[in-house]
Amino acid sequence: MAKIMIVDDNEPVRSLFIALIDMLFPDCEVLQASNGEESVALARATEPDIIFMDISMPGMDGIEATTQIKSFLPSARVVILTGYDDHKLREDAESAGACHYMLKQTMNKELKPLLKRLLKNEE
Repeated sequence: MAKIMIVDDNEPVRSLFIALIDMLFPDCEVLQASNGEESVALARATEPDIIFMDISMPGMDGIEATTQIKSFLPSARVVILTGYDDHKLREDAESAGACHYMLKQTMNKELKPLLKRLLKNEE
């Protein structure tokens, strides 16, 4: 069973995301963290397969959290989640080790095919 972690400081966004994943992929275990520091600790403890990481959070942002997580869990596939369609942020996310950059505005349309592709790589 794949473990998917959702990291976002906005609780309604996390809840929506979790509901979508539960509906589309009920066999996955879904974990959640509300900030970068918490995501690093949770990733260390649970070793998730896929992480959806908000880029903009108070304290440690998603880029730094991704960098730290990839340093001890290089197999984790990190998808940066953001409302910002920004070239520099995309480059920073890629440099940190993210495998995808997804806009929150397109999440409803993009989530299912992306997760199918990422989960297929699990097998």
